[in-house]
Amino acid sequence: MNHKNKNLLSDIPKAAQVVGAGVTAFLVYLLLQGGATFNHTIPVPKPVVKVQTNTKMTLSPLTLTAVNTQNHFTLNGNVPSEAVKLSIDNELRATFGESHFTNNLTVSDQVKPAKWLDHLKGFFDFFKIPGAELTAHGDVLTLSGTAISLKEPLTAFVGEGTTVKALDIASNVNTANTNALSALDGLSVNSDTQSILDAMNMQIINFASGSAQIPAINQTVLKKAAILLQGKTNGFEIAGHADNIGNEANNIKLSEARAKAVRDFLIKQQVPASNMTAKGYGSSVPVASNDTETGRLKNRRIEYKLNQ
Repeated sequence: MNHKNKNLLSDIPKAAQVVGAGVTAFLVYLLLQGGATFNHTIPVPKPVVKVQTNTKMTLSPLTLTAVNTQNHFTLNGNVPSEAVKLSIDNELRATFGESHFTNNLTVSDQVKPAKWLDHLKGFFDFFKIPGAELTAHGDVLTLSGTAISLKEPLTAFVGEGTTVKALDIASNVNTANTNALSALDGLSVNSDTQSILDAMNMQIINFASGSAQIPAINQTVLKKAAILLQGKTNGFEIAGHADNIGNEANNIKLSEARAKAVRDFLIKQQVPASNMTAKGYGSSVPVASNDTETGRLKNRRIEYKLNQ
């Protein structure tokens, strides 16, 4: 090794000492400055919380009732827009004349448009017959009164996407009473009174006009219910209701007679008389519009209510 290289090697420790001293001095300086460099906090990104919003509104089906009473057409219900209401109003005016219709429709943006609304031109011509009745629920049109015979031509007129039905009271009554019997079959003597009354409320007692005689099919339902009620101590009311046809005083009298007829029948089936009261309400508590035969059928009813 030559002399020059020896000098370089001998200088390395000295250089290291100088560098080390410099680093040490720098660190001391930083500490004296408050250690800001070493206390630097690395920002942690905040988690992104996604708030899910349900922007899709659930729309209700359009509901509408219409009836032609002595050549005056009355419309009640709701439609999805002012434009639809105006279109209907124009068609009613063209069909019945300015003073022969009443448009009571309300507008709601929560109502789903119905497909049959695309066929308004000429639609109300089907209901120019006095006594014609229409109930619409979404894309289902139910005809009653003198409009029952129009099922086939109206079906062809509105086309696909709309169901047209004719009110069949006998079928509705049979279905309701079958459902009541099925519900009672699912109960036992250990079932609570409210469950039994709920099943009884499923039936339709379709009394003959002006009569309080219980039809045979309803007697079958009441006999089955009576077996379940015989050992109960809870009190309940048998409430008779009527539609608004005729004199209200007579409706109250008839609805009470029908409620008493049901009570008397249940007493004969060994249901304790002290558990039951009977009252007639006439047409004062409707559950549907009396403008149509469908609504009136629903309003002519017997209800069973547990005493509170």
